[in-house]
Amino acid sequence: MSYPRDLVGYGAHPPHARWPNGARIALQFVLNYEEGGENNVPHGDPTSETFLSELITAQACENRHMTMESMYEYGSRAGVWRILREFESRQLPLTVFGVGMALERYPELVKTFMGLGHEIANHGLRWLHYQNLPEATELRHVGLATHVPKDLSGVWPLGGYTGRDSPNTRRLVVEQGGYEYDSEYYGDDLPFWTEVETSDGRHVPHLVVPYSLDTNDMRFVQTQGFNTGEHFFSYLQKFGFPFMLAARGPPGDGLLKRAIIATFERRPENHPDFEFEEGLRNVHRLAELRLDDRFAFHPVLGNQAWDCAELLATHSDPGFADNYLDKRALEVPDVVGTMGMLEVPNGSTNVVPGRCRFTLDIRATTDPVRDDCVADVLAELHAICTRRGLSLSLDETMRAAAAPCSAAGQARRERAVAAAGLPVHRMPSGAGHDAMKLAEAMPQSMLFVRGENAGISHNPLESPTADDMQLAVEAFTHVLFQLADESAVQASP
Repeated sequence: MSYPRDLVGYGAHPPHARWPNGARIALQFVLNYEEGGENNVPHGDPTSETFLSELITAQACENRHMTMESMYEYGSRAGVWRILREFESRQLPLTVFGVGMALERYPELVKTFMGLGHEIANHGLRWLHYQNLPEATELRHVGLATHVPKDLSGVWPLGGYTGRDSPNTRRLVVEQGGYEYDSEYYGDDLPFWTEVETSDGRHVPHLVVPYSLDTNDMRFVQTQGFNTGEHFFSYLQKFGFPFMLAARGPPGDGLLKRAIIATFERRPENHPDFEFEEGLRNVHRLAELRLDDRFAFHPVLGNQAWDCAELLATHSDPGFADNYLDKRALEVPDVVGTMGMLEVPNGSTNVVPGRCRFTLDIRATTDPVRDDCVADVLAELHAICTRRGLSLSLDETMRAAAAPCSAAGQARRERAVAAAGLPVHRMPSGAGHDAMKLAEAMPQSMLFVRGENAGISHNPLESPTADDMQLAVEAFTHVLFQLADESAVQASP
């Protein structure tokens, strides 16, 4: 007799998954909708539900458990809508693991799921354990649970996940027919094909898309789980984050499932980064890792700098001349102007200063654009001084040629950012960098990370967040993988 388990899987050589658009990872968000399908005396069950609630040591009651009922009702009344709004605002698709009885009790919600373009998968007819139920009962439940979403939405469910399955569940789903996959498995990073022997002796190929209970907010109501949203976020970032999976093998070898249970969207936590309550905030944080404008690309600019001094001859304000620079920089594409230092010796709040000293940097993506802007700004400064009775002395301290980024280097960084699900922003750099000198010897490209405190730089307040730096490291890792892949292709005969 052969051993019924597969302990090997793909082994040491997992295949390349070939995710669409060259993605390195496939991320599936799963919303478990079970409210109204749990164990409950009004449902004909002998006792109340004890599983997956904020009452971790809940006891089964032979009468209605009003507290337990209200906890589940939070999911249908409020939690599910908060989740749907968050995903709609980010245009992210969901797979809804819907319990048949729960969906029947809220057909309007099914219409909303479908209207937003979400997939509904069969989550069983009831949210209860099938391990010890008679096979005939489970067979009947599989059939009913298949037709509930079809009858309510007009779409046959393509996936199934009971979650509290029996040794018969997969076979019964395959015999039901019409399913493309199930997720009744936790033992791999990648989908895989298996063969199911049916009751009549046929051997049917069947796709398994593994599920996960570690990147799942059910861990908030288990003793070995998470206490705060920050704990969950840290776990996702360090151990469940897609780049960690992608780094373990060839590009495209990762699948990450992130599960959300509507019932759990309610525990408050005081944290400045969290807008929503705990379970939903976890979704919010992970989604923002994907969607926020965390990265920007900057070609390095040509740079011209002056040390300027204005001397007051009449009752005029030399600081006024500074304002033109901002206006001019806004009018010309790919031009950056910086008033790096401004000194007003012996100035006070109610006295017009007699002297103003400042530094002025003008940068652009090409030398001609920069030179035209320099001439324009200097002409306007002289005109201002003439009108306001000021004298101007000017010392040029540096002139450097523009150093455009390598197109190939930029493309690699753009792919890394796109693979993280972030929008790509291209803009001229607002500062001079070592890369301007490096560009004389080798191709260069730059990836900038946003800073706190309004992006202030070269200042004690300059500081990025740990989250942003983690994303930068992961994007750079993605670039290294690209370079390795390119080298391997070049080395192949």
